[in-house]
Amino acid sequence: MTPRRVLFVEANEDGSVGGSHQVLYDMVRYMDRARVEPIILFYQDNRFSALFREAGIRVLTWDAVRAAERAINETGRPAKKLLGLGKAILRRRDLLRDERIDLVHINNSPRVSRDDWMPAARLRGIPIVVSARGDAAPLPGDGLKARVGRWLITRHDRVVAVSEYIAESMRAQGIPADRVCVVHDGVDRTKLERVGTRTAAEVRRDLQVPEGRVFVAAIGNIRSWKGQHVVLQALAAMAPAERAPLFVVFVGLVRDEDQGYFAELQEMVATHGLQDIARFAGSRTDVPDILTVADVMVHSSTTPEPGGTVVIESMTFGAPVVVASKGGHLDYLQEGLGLIHDVDQPTQLAAHLAYLATRPEERRRMSVGAKQRAAEFSIERTARKMEAVYDALFAAR
Repeated sequence: MTPRRVLFVEANEDGSVGGSHQVLYDMVRYMDRARVEPIILFYQDNRFSALFREAGIRVLTWDAVRAAERAINETGRPAKKLLGLGKAILRRRDLLRDERIDLVHINNSPRVSRDDWMPAARLRGIPIVVSARGDAAPLPGDGLKARVGRWLITRHDRVVAVSEYIAESMRAQGIPADRVCVVHDGVDRTKLERVGTRTAAEVRRDLQVPEGRVFVAAIGNIRSWKGQHVVLQALAAMAPAERAPLFVVFVGLVRDEDQGYFAELQEMVATHGLQDIARFAGSRTDVPDILTVADVMVHSSTTPEPGGTVVIESMTFGAPVVVASKGGHLDYLQEGLGLIHDVDQPTQLAAHLAYLATRPEERRRMSVGAKQRAAEFSIERTARKMEAVYDALFAAR
């Protein structure tokens, strides 16, 4: 059997590196090379380029190409933009031809590929698969461009939703039900073998968690929709005696465009006197160690998470979870394995944190159950399911 050459396109280009990069890296490494020969295209070079190359996987980067394409789109001149789109489609068609690609897999959203990659794949006569990691709301607008865009979204061969929440939203946008499937993002469980080289005391000391405190980890890039302010509001709503046992560490990158929000968070800390129970640790490369040591992981996204990889990762490493009440991450939970709060009601989160702060036995019980549940969502399982999606498309042709 000759392996099929699959081009994986990671189209993120906002300067950040997040869960979509990590899941792509984990999944591709676990794919059967007798069935799939992967090639990776990044719109923006990032640290995963080197990791893929170290794994023997061909990587292409399009920083210059995308800069030129964006410059055309920003001119505001319709004729020039239309000509630029035509050239973009042909550029992608030629890449698919030159790299002898058998299938295109877009790692982000149907909106990313509808105008260029989807037509290019049609010109080459090859299938196109797109992972739906967001865009739960329909493409807005009543004009011709918006209507055409909504129609193009429905033309992908398969839309692979990362959760039931996203799958339902894709069907609601008019994508035929038989073209929508769910493949949950999994976790590379070999990471469990690489944690534990540092003791819990060392990790806590590194993060400046005071001895004896209940360590609450809030993992996620600092952005307004990630809801770090909800956590601070919950802490502020607690009586001083209730929050005194806690210490919250926010772990995540602050991009230039998010500095204003970060400043607001710091002001909240100062205004409510939370300096002794909250700390911002910035971007970290030791998140598995942190989740292994954390007494609680709090999730508070104000916009529903498409998949919520951080939740299943937290469960994998044994951190009891307190999560927002809407989003794809709820697929991972079962009753009793985590607590759920309404992000519009910070007092709910406050009550959950106060409850867990004084109940170490409950935290241990939740940790054991979470690990057992998380074992059902391995990255190997994700890779096998994705290969089955490809096989079905090739068989249909």
